[in-house]
Amino acid sequence: MIKRLASACVALLLVLGPAGPAFADARMSVRLDPATTPVAAGDYLSYNGFIQCSIPGGCQDVSVTFTPPPGASGAGQVAEPWPPGVTSVTPNADGTVTVAYDHIDAGATSQLTVSWPSLDYYTPPGNQKASMEATASNGDGTPSTDDATLAVTASPNPQITKKAPAQAVLDQDFTYELRATNNPRGSTPRGNLALENVTLTDPLPTGVEFVSAKPDECVYDAATHTVSMPVDTNPDMPGSQWDQITEFPYEVRCDVTVKVTDPALVGTVLDNTASISGTPYGGGDEITVSDTKQTTIVDQGTVTGEFSKYTDSKEATDGQTVQFVLTAHNTGSSPADLVIKDTMPNGFDPNQVNLYVPGQSGSYQGEATITVTYANGTTKTIPWNQQGVDVAAPGGSDVVSLKIAVPGLGAGVQINAQIYGVIDGSEVSGGTGDVKNCADFSLGHGAGKVTGNDCSTIHIHPALAWPLISKKTDAAPVAPGGTHVWTLTVTNDPYGRNTSPLRPEIIDLIPDQLEYTGGTFRLAAGQPSYCPAGDRFDVTTRPGARGRVALVAVAKPGATIPAQNSVCDYEFETTVKAGAPDGTYTGDATASDYPGNLVGLFDPDKPLLGGEPDIEDWDGDGNTTEDFLKAGDDFAIAQSAALSVKKEVQGDKDGAWQGSAEQDASQVGHATSGGTVSYRVVLGNLGNKTLTDVVAYDLLPAPGTKGVTDGRYNDPAVSVWRPTLTGPVDVGTAPAVITYSTKDDPCRPEMDNSNGGASFYCGGVVDPSFVPAAAVTDWTAIRSLRFDFGSHRLLGGETYTFTWTMDAPEGDFTGSERTWNKIAIGGRRMDGGTLLSTEAPWVVCEIKTEKVPPTTPPTTPPTVPPTSPPTSPPTVPPTVPPTVPPTTAPPAPGPLPVTGVNLALGLLVGLTLVIAGLALARLRRSGQEID
Repeated sequence: MIKRLASACVALLLVLGPAGPAFADARMSVRLDPATTPVAAGDYLSYNGFIQCSIPGGCQDVSVTFTPPPGASGAGQVAEPWPPGVTSVTPNADGTVTVAYDHIDAGATSQLTVSWPSLDYYTPPGNQKASMEATASNGDGTPSTDDATLAVTASPNPQITKKAPAQAVLDQDFTYELRATNNPRGSTPRGNLALENVTLTDPLPTGVEFVSAKPDECVYDAATHTVSMPVDTNPDMPGSQWDQITEFPYEVRCDVTVKVTDPALVGTVLDNTASISGTPYGGGDEITVSDTKQTTIVDQGTVTGEFSKYTDSKEATDGQTVQFVLTAHNTGSSPADLVIKDTMPNGFDPNQVNLYVPGQSGSYQGEATITVTYANGTTKTIPWNQQGVDVAAPGGSDVVSLKIAVPGLGAGVQINAQIYGVIDGSEVSGGTGDVKNCADFSLGHGAGKVTGNDCSTIHIHPALAWPLISKKTDAAPVAPGGTHVWTLTVTNDPYGRNTSPLRPEIIDLIPDQLEYTGGTFRLAAGQPSYCPAGDRFDVTTRPGARGRVALVAVAKPGATIPAQNSVCDYEFETTVKAGAPDGTYTGDATASDYPGNLVGLFDPDKPLLGGEPDIEDWDGDGNTTEDFLKAGDDFAIAQSAALSVKKEVQGDKDGAWQGSAEQDASQVGHATSGGTVSYRVVLGNLGNKTLTDVVAYDLLPAPGTKGVTDGRYNDPAVSVWRPTLTGPVDVGTAPAVITYSTKDDPCRPEMDNSNGGASFYCGGVVDPSFVPAAAVTDWTAIRSLRFDFGSHRLLGGETYTFTWTMDAPEGDFTGSERTWNKIAIGGRRMDGGTLLSTEAPWVVCEIKTEKVPPTTPPTTPPTVPPTSPPTSPPTVPPTVPPTVPPTTAPPAPGPLPVTGVNLALGLLVGLTLVIAGLALARLRRSGQEID
């Protein structure tokens, strides 16, 4: 029987199991949400991870691993500054990111924003799912996991243009020029998508005969009478793709030379359509874009031509080198003589003429002459030397006109004449004005001659600079308190036109969410020696600049960037303000409501060329007609939403508030039987994200009370006594409504982190037993409280404190009987995302009793001590214990284990062993056999 009894004891111990936390991972719930959705391809893919800790004593040695979405193109990173407790962030070779905490406080929620870069053109549109898992050393070893999905937007932008002559001569070759791009749309720098399996096709019209095509990839198929060209702009990737071409010729090109030999087609208009087709990267329906041009077939002997004139220097300054380009195209059926006459305007002094055929390397290789007429009446005819002709006037004279003669310009041939020269502001009234240059064209002779005229204009400014400015920062989100580093690239005279030196005045309109970090404006490392250093700028901030604070950096007199494509990079830093709304601040940088970071470039000494009017007076000088340069770049702010709940207790025997004994065993409240116990709770928002629908539940102390959240619901309930309310809790100035319930385990769906799996979720409906204070008839019957902030927007750093006192029961307490109080908080972000509910560490109060000394005095008065100490110790120890009770109180009992599991286990095991011992003794006395 003893064996059976021993076996039963062991079985009981096995059922009880080793003392350890139950549902440890539920007490460290995690959630992953998209930080911003949708996002454009090429932007960072960002997610917000939340770790809620309700493990008593805090979550120790927490390891969090984020697994990237399939569209991640590089190492992940976690927004800085890191939250409290983070000791390291490690981007791993497989794309995962591991975050290590030394601890997360119980009752706290920690938030991490993790981001991965994505590739523009190569991140397909659609869902991008990332995941996270977290473990704590004091958990049960099973990871808490979650995943989240954000949407990526991307679309291709294929464009094709076809160029064909308006007329083509029978039996003469002519060319179809096909050009195609897949470039970004307008000012939108991201959100683009490559096309795969792309083919450029040109089905030739009936009657058109194929002659040749270039490059070699353009192939003619006689069976289908079609020219086609496969496109692959990224040969390093498997398959074939078409993205933006960033090097010359910056486009897909295919030139198809053909001819018509059938006389029946003279006078016929031929329609020719070229197309380019491909499927979106990552899948989707085929996309095709097309362009059609018409060509009329004319008989041989017809003289036709096309003429034009242009300049790429619409604005210039005195001494600047510019060019006019004159174009003549023989679209007829036979060679014809070309003559171009160009009278030079005041303000332009030509010095060189060059002839070339577009699409051919080098200069024109045929015959030509250039006749120069000077202001002194003399002329000079210079044979074309296939290299370029010097036409500069001799000293003290000017060039009046140029005549370019090209005998026998071939049918279908186009020739361009470049006239280079220098702007001479002294020839224009006041040194500023328009230089209008016109040319007369003639092709052929007699009745069949065709003529044309075209003009182009350059506006002369005083000595001005012609700069560019651009800016950029890392697009990864930065948390409040973190830093963005901005790079400003200033280029003077990017086209090498020998414009004026630039004395830069940089005005950066810092967005309201950011603050300039003083003293950080600097010349970036590794810049050329001609770039003025950062200390050669006067740097200030100016409020009220288009509703923002402007960072103003003005180069000191003499600190200039020279001409001839001189490039200088400058840097400065901004700090994300506390409470700044999260998200990606993006849009069209040219729009007036662009939320990103804008920068403007001026020269304090003179206007600039090539910009736009300063109609909003960025530099504050009152001049809204001057030109300036503008640029912008997006930035991103990480989300930080953190509900906070803190609970303290103070008994009528305490002189101060006590924290949680689950975290520090010495933090125990002490109340007397029939005395009082008070509770203080702080509820609020410690993040930077505005929260709403904030609600908290307090399950008042009582034997058998459950945990508030699903994570702690089944933790052992070890309360021994129940205090009672005496009236309503004072709301004070808090924008909250407190309601009261007589239930100790009411429906509280906001406290369920298991997606509806908790018994108290109740279909998402709050327990109807919660009533306002006015409806309470018996305060001693109240068992739980509900704090509801409703639609109030709880800002970052906004907290409220609630305090109430309860009566401790009277009874025959022996001392150290304890009761535990539990509270948790939940809420959601303004964008609708629900936060994990968080349970504060439980607080405990125990009954304090004291032994009272006897009320009768001792029968024998104490003897008077001797006036001098004894010379030797007593030789006989006392045989009778002293009759006077000790004057000091007995030592206070030590604190119970954190949750009471060990105590309950010990008592139960002890009781089992006592029962077993009594049974064994009874058997021995009865003389029964022990087997």
